[in-house]
Amino acid sequence: MLTTDNSNNTINEITGPFRRGSVFVADTPCDENSAPSTCPGPGFPSNFLGELDPYTGVITAVDVQGPPVEPQGMLFLRQTGRHHQ
Repeated sequence: MLTTDNSNNTINEITGPFRRGSVFVADTPCDENSAPSTCPGPGFPSNFLGELDPYTGVITAVDVQGPPVEPQGMLFLRQTGRHHQ
């Protein structure tokens, strides 16, 4: 998975393993119209990589190792040369 991070002007590669059926989202509270100009701020945490529960709509932050990830957009790439089940 590749994510763009406008705050840090980077593209981040995030590797699994990922569970089949997982739904990942870029949660972007700092991009809301009502977000403070200096974000994160009260009530507006940093943008984060989240996992969406499709049954409840709840988004939970995903713990990642390495540099902080504040995704704006995401691109999922299928790994070639391997068969995953």
